Amino acid sequence: MNLPKSLLNLFASSLIVVGFHGSAIAFEENYLPAKLAQNPNCDNPQTQAEMNICAARYYEAADRKLNQVYQQLSAQMRSQITQAQLAWIDFRDTNCDFARSLFAGGTIAPSIYNGCLGGMTEQRTSELETYQSRQILQPTSRNYQQVDQKLNQVYQNFIAQLNGVNKNKLQTAELAWIKFRDTNCAFEGTQTSGGENLCKIRMTEQRTEELAQLMDLLF
Repeated sequence: MNLPKSLLNLFASSLIVVGFHGSAIAFEENYLPAKLAQNPNCDNPQTQAEMNICAARYYEAADRKLNQVYQQLSAQMRSQITQAQLAWIDFRDTNCDFARSLFAGGTIAPSIYNGCLGGMTEQRTSELETYQSRQILQPTSRNYQQVDQKLNQVYQNFIAQLNGVNKNKLQTAELAWIKFRDTNCAFEGTQTSGGENLCKIRMTEQRTEELAQLMDLLF
């Protein structure tokens, strides 16, 4: 079974084990096979096994970049963002576990999992870079209640179409996302006036779009 390009792109753009490397928060577990006999061309993988290897390499490269950017933040900013980063790690793990569960038992599952990890890591790296440059992204709306209502509608529609195991995993991921949103937006509130509320709106818009796109692809 080949990974649909649109689905991999979704996980790569989205949507943890906690460890510390120096003062950075790092992902320490290695998802590459213990004995790697193949050396695929990851610009053009030919088999599902090669796709799985390349997805793992993609994630590892994204994780290295994340830690480089994290180390470049000021000591004060790293201190302020620690709780948000820990919450993001938990969200990343649970969200990608949910993504993998949608393909449980299939040879595609490792590509889904590592593609999700890599995509979320790239997204978080971009966010850290905006904090470093003091150019925090702005939401489209200014009405939190409105965007939150839309998210709840999409979430309820999605979860109604899942079976028991997948439903539980999405619920776990969504609770982790809420904690990440709240801690991350508390951090953004220390950076700009009104930043916490604008952050909640932006992150809610993003989560709504991620869930809606995934639901459209699956159903």
